[in-house]
Amino acid sequence: ESGVELRVMVEIDAGMGRCGISPGIEAVALSQRISGLPGLKLQGIMGSVPGPKGDDDPALHQAKTKTNLQIVLDNKEAMEQSGLSIEVVSVGGAHCYALAIQMPGVTEVRAGRYPLMDHRLKSFLPELNPAAKILASVISHPIDGMAVLDAGHKATAPDQGRPVLEGIEGGDATRFSAEHGIVELEGDAQNKLNTGDKAWLIPYELGDSVNQYDYFRATRNGKLEGLWPISARGRLA
Repeated sequence: ESGVELRVMVEIDAGMGRCGISPGIEAVALSQRISGLPGLKLQGIMGSVPGPKGDDDPALHQAKTKTNLQIVLDNKEAMEQSGLSIEVVSVGGAHCYALAIQMPGVTEVRAGRYPLMDHRLKSFLPELNPAAKILASVISHPIDGMAVLDAGHKATAPDQGRPVLEGIEGGDATRFSAEHGIVELEGDAQNKLNTGDKAWLIPYELGDSVNQYDYFRATRNGKLEGLWPISARGRLA
């Protein structure tokens, strides 16, 4: 009655076991149902493929990812064979961007961490260096071989993996409580983190920590060039 037409995407479960309808007959049937409803326009399909785990073999993960991406493309073909028009094929995520853009039929890649990266994906995408880092301060040096940072769980979100201490060989961020991070120091590193010093931490999983901050402080060649507001600040759901 209002004359408004909503464009709709059908999500396919492409291996995530999370959201999306089962591929195949069910997906085609849902798409046909949508295309027959007033006020709705079937624009395309989308699917997310599982990301790598820390101990995955890159070559094996690449092969699995290609198989999962193909699930989405096979469903596009099945929908088109049933008489439907599919304009958009959207796949995710950042770990598979290079492979996805080479597969005929993919029109969009949802690569959330691609612009900034994190440590989790670095071994799978070595051509991209992590740009997002957390600046911490050393607040205590209670014993030889240990430094305490003012960045703990709340700042680094180490649930899926510990952040990496950058630029200090022999230094390892090993333990985190709510507001403190413990760095173990060996060899020459014992003389490199004293009380008041600054330390850079590369998040393991950027998506788990970025919403703890008001801004990205954008720097170039060591100089602050801008403050980028983080609209997801404090939003946990």
